[in-house]
Amino acid sequence: MGERGALNILQIVNTRWWNAEAAYALTLSRGLRDRGHQVLIMGLPRSPVILRAEKENFTTLTTFNLWGFNPYLLHRGFHRFLGFLRQGEIDVINAHRSEGYCFIALAAQLARRRNSTGRPALVRTRGDMRPVRSNPLNRFLYGKWTDKIITSGEVIKRGLCRDLKLRAHQVRTVYGSVDLERFHPFLDRHTKREELGLEEGLKLIGMVGRVGYIKGHRYLIHAAAKILRGDPSVRFLLAIKEEDEDIRRLKELIARQNLSPYFILTGFHPDIENVMATLDLGIVASIGSEANCRVVLELMACGKPLVATQVGIIPEIIEHGVTGLLIPPKNSDALAEAVCSLLKNPEKSRYLGCEARKAAEKRFHRKRFVEETESVYQEALEIAKK
Repeated sequence: MGERGALNILQIVNTRWWNAEAAYALTLSRGLRDRGHQVLIMGLPRSPVILRAEKENFTTLTTFNLWGFNPYLLHRGFHRFLGFLRQGEIDVINAHRSEGYCFIALAAQLARRRNSTGRPALVRTRGDMRPVRSNPLNRFLYGKWTDKIITSGEVIKRGLCRDLKLRAHQVRTVYGSVDLERFHPFLDRHTKREELGLEEGLKLIGMVGRVGYIKGHRYLIHAAAKILRGDPSVRFLLAIKEEDEDIRRLKELIARQNLSPYFILTGFHPDIENVMATLDLGIVASIGSEANCRVVLELMACGKPLVATQVGIIPEIIEHGVTGLLIPPKNSDALAEAVCSLLKNPEKSRYLGCEARKAAEKRFHRKRFVEETESVYQEALEIAKK
């Protein structure tokens, strides 16, 4: 352990793409480093999280192959990783993915640091709505070889405890966080609206993020006609990643509904906070997943009224009628009714936006996120000493 309680922490993020888990891990790593801890990030060579980590001057590790299918490479990767743990000064290992976790856990059990008692503490962060397989191996890995488990929501914690027969004290929910300085209600909304070609007086309703079946864009498209009948001044913004394969189908659906003049599809912007600033109302229409749901936190931090579906951890983040409106998934009529109710009641919309910002400041700030994780690490270290 470093001086003055500083820890040497290994974050393992073996994801091939940039997703909520990768963002969660990198955000956590920044916060831990800012608090004086030494953070190493281990992942796949040239993966987005590794490239971003290197840009931010984190020490990265990409030489330990613990998640392939080649027995020779796995054997070599495991022994290299075990040697690294035995020779290094890692205090805490925080694994964010299931791939290779059995090898990570075994190495953590076998590792004994020089001139020290105990072994590295092992923490498993679970930010995935998919259930863990309830088999003897997973019950042993999570129940016996994992010192502490962090989940990104209570719904995930309940599932783990049920499926793996874990006790509640073994699992701690630590909600994600949002950059309150980057996302805030006082951003300039006019410049980006001019770039989008929006005339004065038009109301903008938007969805932000990748396109995919699970994200529910089609339900907003199906709700659009009803919304426009109630308020023809509405326009719809879809800020999406251009490389998504479903964009063509999305455009075809909009055209079939004769809604093309009312929809703006724009590629994903690096300054996404300025895109959010243009919105009068944010929509999250997902039909599943949402184990982290960064976009909800970002819209809340921007002080935007929200209509969101009751999936994943969203009902744990949004208080219905206070910080947003919750609707059932796969229900275009409910979506249209919720949107129309807010368009007709600007005072209610302002109230929801203000309360959303307050909730973001109180519950989802970075300091709280990092401190709660540090607390879990300390508990794990005590267990690892035994």
